[in-house]
Amino acid sequence: MKNIVFISISAMLLFSVAACSDTAVGNDLWDNVTSSKVTSNKQITSFTINGYKARISGTTVKAVLPKDTPVTSLTPVINHNGAAISPESGTAQDFSSPVTYTVTATDGTTEKYTVSVTILDAAGMANANLSVLKVKKGKLQPDFSSSQISYLDAPIPFSDSANPAYNAKQSNSVIADPEILIATMTINGTPVENAQEYLISNLAVGPNNVEIKVTSADKTTTNTYSVTMYRAIPIFKTGAGYYSGINPLEDGATQRGVSWPNPRFKDNGNGTVTDIMTGLTWLKNAKQLSLKKYVDAVSTAKSLSGSYGYEDWALPNINEIRSLINFNESPHVYLNKFLQNFSNIEYWWTSTTYINESEKVYSLIVNNGVFSIDGTNETLYAWAVSGESKNLPKTGQIESYNLTPGFGDDGDLEKGITWPIPRFHSNIEGTVIDNMTSLMWVNNQIYAKKGWIPTLEYINENMNTGIIDNYGFDDWTIPNAKEIETLSNFGKADITWLNESGLFVVASGKWIWTSNHSTSSSSQARFYNTVAQAVLHNSKDSDLWVLPVRQAKIINY
Repeated sequence: MKNIVFISISAMLLFSVAACSDTAVGNDLWDNVTSSKVTSNKQITSFTINGYKARISGTTVKAVLPKDTPVTSLTPVINHNGAAISPESGTAQDFSSPVTYTVTATDGTTEKYTVSVTILDAAGMANANLSVLKVKKGKLQPDFSSSQISYLDAPIPFSDSANPAYNAKQSNSVIADPEILIATMTINGTPVENAQEYLISNLAVGPNNVEIKVTSADKTTTNTYSVTMYRAIPIFKTGAGYYSGINPLEDGATQRGVSWPNPRFKDNGNGTVTDIMTGLTWLKNAKQLSLKKYVDAVSTAKSLSGSYGYEDWALPNINEIRSLINFNESPHVYLNKFLQNFSNIEYWWTSTTYINESEKVYSLIVNNGVFSIDGTNETLYAWAVSGESKNLPKTGQIESYNLTPGFGDDGDLEKGITWPIPRFHSNIEGTVIDNMTSLMWVNNQIYAKKGWIPTLEYINENMNTGIIDNYGFDDWTIPNAKEIETLSNFGKADITWLNESGLFVVASGKWIWTSNHSTSSSSQARFYNTVAQAVLHNSKDSDLWVLPVRQAKIINY
């Protein structure tokens, strides 16, 4: 008889499963029968009283309610992932003292939660302060304080990729939490639940403004916190490549930096060419404006405004024109592949003046890609550029050559991405992080060994192995030309402007090696002239200094 009953029950169960039109329902039923869903889950996932969500932290649940709310009979709505909870959801409780709730899992194990309720006073109802402000990438500067409302978050890396493209995307996240749980909050106008991570996508290079607005529980007070998220400028590859006999520590071998687009230049078919990497548009004929003295060069370039469909033609500043240099070959050879009429041993004006001497201006020597400093009455080639790059920084020059608004030179236009304030910060004594570039520098020049190759090898063999202080990192290197150039400030006399930060201790008389060899001579390498703040050439046997650098990526959670 017992066997008959068992068979009958089994048949009924099988019929019930087969009769279900939804396979998932059938599976769930079978799972329940076979007890395959027995788990140890016993978490309270949400706890709400009078529409106000409590904060759950471990086994502690804290609820905050408005002023004058009676606590002797409150009815919480509770969600959990266990089999049962006691007391049950929807049961009124006296919260004059903490109440213990027990969640039982399907495997019979239990977890106790302590729930407390706080009733706000008048001051609490009017409180609109933050208690927490965290960013995922970069460093919040200054450190968070509820009374501090403005911050810089930097540097956010240009890209999280080890080999980023010129058009790489970047994002960041922020977590903000008011002091009062039932205060409300928006981030950039979007309502955000307190203490929840908020994603900010498609960051532009340079400053991105984030506004966090906290409104008190009684709606009488609003505090607005601002965070300037600064996405580091892209430091593009120099273009240097492999050659026979290359040292593996040279820039041509390591090829650090942001990749160039391919193709890089677009011929617009109207006498102009656009550099896809920087977004700048150039006259295709580099000699179209011919030879000019400096003031005439500035005015002639400016006079093109309205031509070729562009309204903002100007003589290029030093950052704009040096963005065209390819450190793998002479600039006139490289540029003639896309533009016209560059010749060997010729000079092109920039609009950036040399402030150490009156009537002096930087010019590009087109055959070797280094810069000269020339008098304004000299006659050099004028060229013109249109647009403002979304990834090249300002030069630092803020004073026009003739102090006339609208003159059209670098100090007048101040084209480029705004620098962060503060520009630098330090987490480790002896090192400095550049908020604009995401590069970490040793704070003073190091004398390694005489000669370029010995210096390259000295940093790798001594600093990265810890023989000399490496500040906890083993990936220091000699900067390439584009990396060291980011330290230039053409509104200051020399590299000692860095010391104004209180973090650097550099000297103007100590010229700095780069990791780039010269394209003009196999016996020369490129170095950074700390007075001119520009890259020049010198013999590889020269006795120079080094300023070690590495990439700093700050990820907080």
